[in-house]
Amino acid sequence: MRLTALYDADGKILAAVEDTGRYDHPVPVATEAGTAVGTFDVPEAASESSLYEICTMLRVDAGAARLVTSG
Repeated sequence: MRLTALYDADGKILAAVEDTGRYDHPVPVATEAGTAVGTFDVPEAASESSLYEICTMLRVDAGAARLVTSG
């Protein structure tokens, strides 16, 4: 599973959608200073979780361009 996420400078996911590759749904857009958007692979351990759970238990490590466990 891939996720397109809007995140802040701390890596906190503010909004996200599953990236289906079809571009048939709205996607988050960075509009404020200090936010960014990226597409990331969801770690296998979280792949069966709901989108809400993924967004609360993971954060973006922008330097590594990947999702990591929050905390």
